[in-house]
Amino acid sequence: MEPFKEGRVIMNRLKPILTALLVFWICSGLLGSAVHAKDQGSSRMIIVFQEKVPWEEAREYVQSWNDYGVSVVTELPFINAMVLSVPTGISSSELAADPRVTSVESNQKVGIQAVSATADGGAADGGAADGGAADGGAADGGAADGGAADGGAADGGAQDSIPSWSFIQPVSKPPEDNRPWGILSLYEQLRDPELLTDTFEPVDTPWVIRLALRRMARNKIRVAILDTGVDYAHPSLAGKVKGGFDVFTMSAELPEDDNGHGTHIAGTLCARLDDDPFGLAPPIEIYSVKILDKYASGDLVNIILGLRWVIANDIDVVNMSIGYREDSQAMRLAIRKAYEAGVIMVAAVGNHSTWDAPSPGAAADGGAADGGAADGGAADGGAADGLAWYSVMYPARYPEVIGVGASTPYGEIAGFCNSGQELEITAPGTNIVSTNVWKWGGFGVCSGTSMATPHVAGAVAMMLALDPDLSSTEISTILKESAIELTYSPGIGDLNLTGALEMVYIRALKKAWRTRWLGRRQYR
Repeated sequence: MEPFKEGRVIMNRLKPILTALLVFWICSGLLGSAVHAKDQGSSRMIIVFQEKVPWEEAREYVQSWNDYGVSVVTELPFINAMVLSVPTGISSSELAADPRVTSVESNQKVGIQAVSATADGGAADGGAADGGAADGGAADGGAADGGAADGGAADGGAQDSIPSWSFIQPVSKPPEDNRPWGILSLYEQLRDPELLTDTFEPVDTPWVIRLALRRMARNKIRVAILDTGVDYAHPSLAGKVKGGFDVFTMSAELPEDDNGHGTHIAGTLCARLDDDPFGLAPPIEIYSVKILDKYASGDLVNIILGLRWVIANDIDVVNMSIGYREDSQAMRLAIRKAYEAGVIMVAAVGNHSTWDAPSPGAAADGGAADGGAADGGAADGGAADGLAWYSVMYPARYPEVIGVGASTPYGEIAGFCNSGQELEITAPGTNIVSTNVWKWGGFGVCSGTSMATPHVAGAVAMMLALDPDLSSTEISTILKESAIELTYSPGIGDLNLTGALEMVYIRALKKAWRTRWLGRRQYR
């Protein structure tokens, strides 16, 4: 019995130690889970799965993370991706450590491409740079020198209730026989380059433009504006907005514009002034896809959801006066899907993005190099040689998208315009008068590659009216071949609407004659 007693004594002495070890082992396992499960805040991540991974397996992947606090925000099966809410304790590398996953990326912010400040470098992509004023500052025709500040009325345009975040600077309603300088330029009309609008003579409209507008009136071209919404109740846009989608409410009801940016874009495309045309191509049908909030801010997933709606609703042309800096696998897939569906995508290249560091030798603090304006402002169109350090933003940077820069009334590249090989064409983008939210005055002026983009989107719609079978690649080639080289900017072409339409018309005639000739040979 003595050995038994000794064993029992030893066990009694070891019992607390063993118990402590057991508790430690259990707690260690639980602690590993608790590190992820603990509420440390969360962020939205986009998970892209391998192309051949079945959708049910993608859902199984998410379920395996449920115990760690990961949940589904949005499913995007058309690009084999999901948006997940992920606790901050879980890293991207952990999520990507699965053979079914091809990429994990953050849901980065997206901004508009309108210039909204003039001080110390101006605003980049809607925000302030180096102390410049954001959300309401003036730029190239904004409210400086007596214009309105913080929403006050300028020239009798806006009501005092205009919000401070709306940077569209109010102007008086233009005379009924006037059109903005950019449209007069594209219509090859005589104009005073110092005026925001000037007299329009309908009889002087080039024949090929008249033909395209007549064709468009019969065969509607559908243009979607991915932006802040459109003021569909505006008298100058009445009946133009045929449908839309709001990614914030996931509703197909027409989204209202609570910023003004999207309404300004729509006016350039197709507004009317009383009974007269005011936009580039009034017969265009507009579809408003709200992807930005009242502060003109959104995120990557909003664009992807917008493109999904565009593909499902057979849209012809998409105007994206928006931008973001980092490449995205999910966005590349969405762009490719839209391209394969035959959607022509047009996007702004960006405005002196502060997200890019200047290259060695470039001017510091946002100033221009090689003849550009001091303090980052534009001097009569700005410098061409100093623009290389501001590269083209996404989505304009993708090869499937037509990247648009801004030009001035004097045929020069705008001083704020980003550049690079992805800049395919420029169009009027400084001091553009267009529609603003009606309750805030109805009309406003703004500058930016945002404002240039709808001129090209409208031109593309007119090209499709003459030849609906044109591909995005063909349209891009025609735009570049017909463009007019900008002053002081070798190799950069400005939109030549008449030249582009004439090339399309001649190609369509040749195609028709070739088809007819082949048909006759077949039945001989």
